[in-house]
Amino acid sequence: MMKRSHFISTIGLWAVAAFLLMCGHACAQQEKKPTPKRPQRIEEHVAYRAFETMGHSTYILDKTVDLGGKAWQLPEGVTIVCRGGIFRNGTLAGNNTCIKGEGTVFDHVTIKGSWCVPKITTAMFRNLNYDNALRDVMALTSPAMQNTVTIAESLYTFNLKEGDDIGISVPDSTCLVLDGTLTLKPNRLLYYDIISIEGNDIHITGEGSIVGDRSKHAGSEGEWGMGIRFKGASGCSMQGITISDCWGDGICIGRMSKDITIRNCQISKCRRQGITVGAAEHVLIEDVTITDIAGTKPEYAIDVEPNKTQSASNVVVRRVTTTNCMGAFKATVNKGSSVTDVVFEECRAFNTGRWPVFKIKGCKNVEVRNCDVKGSDAKYTIVAVRNNGITFKGNAFHVNNRLTYTEKNIEFVSNKILR
Repeated sequence: MMKRSHFISTIGLWAVAAFLLMCGHACAQQEKKPTPKRPQRIEEHVAYRAFETMGHSTYILDKTVDLGGKAWQLPEGVTIVCRGGIFRNGTLAGNNTCIKGEGTVFDHVTIKGSWCVPKITTAMFRNLNYDNALRDVMALTSPAMQNTVTIAESLYTFNLKEGDDIGISVPDSTCLVLDGTLTLKPNRLLYYDIISIEGNDIHITGEGSIVGDRSKHAGSEGEWGMGIRFKGASGCSMQGITISDCWGDGICIGRMSKDITIRNCQISKCRRQGITVGAAEHVLIEDVTITDIAGTKPEYAIDVEPNKTQSASNVVVRRVTTTNCMGAFKATVNKGSSVTDVVFEECRAFNTGRWPVFKIKGCKNVEVRNCDVKGSDAKYTIVAVRNNGITFKGNAFHVNNRLTYTEKNIEFVSNKILR
């Protein structure tokens, strides 16, 4: 038999072991702390008075600020620092307001007032699926500073009406990077501009598109629905944009615009013209493709034609290709107007329709050089009358009709006539 003292000792050892095991388990439970839950974002209404004492200070936007459908005027000189919060549901009027940081700032917010935001992107807005939404993006620009506005790849719609017939206006000193598609909803307007450019030092670039409403236009009158219109603009350019289906012209340059460059663009299916150059000077159009211009006169790919008493001068059209347009290249005057110093160089025209490929009337100092022309349904490929100093040099004409209808003062040098 086991001795009593030995039995008691064994029980004691087991008891000590059990006690130590329990202590270790308790310590382990104490060391393993539960993971705290991430706090949820708090939405709060912002009282107007909360901003009244914050003029010329910094506001940290780290919460969702619900404007409650109301219009709020920010104090002067506030700097908003983005830290993950947003403004939503209302109208926010800036007052020389700055925005710093990146990310989404607005959700269904109408932008008013004055802002100091050098770099503006559509990514600052959570939702731009409503009509005319890009007006809120452009409202962050300021003519007092250099702005870069980036319109990311997406679909943006415009719904225009009488008295509200401009989609967006681009202010002075703005670089607009257009990668999205701007689409006009059907209307019956005689006149509209999807983009209006009236200032100085404005440049549009990107790979985006502007689509008019020609195929679904609700009316039958008018011819002045433009994709882009330059009105008294100066030192402006456009590059890489596709324009189509406008009720009038793809691009219209007028009201004494100057120093305008159109480069590497594609224009198609516009009803009146591809590009009209009206009252303007120092215009360069190069490396542009224009197709399927037809619907209402003049129906030319490019037409240099100022209104009465106005003038167009120093216009260069270089490496422009036209296909299936009713007319290709035109320069002509109206009563009391003048067109001087125009060059068509290295251009190509294919399958021109009912009008002459070149129609040049009443102009001074026009030169057509190194162009290639194939096909025309008109009676004459060239109509050139009442001009003072006009030269066709080094061109190739593939024609099956009469080549020219012309009067005096034309110089025809080193051209190839192929039938």
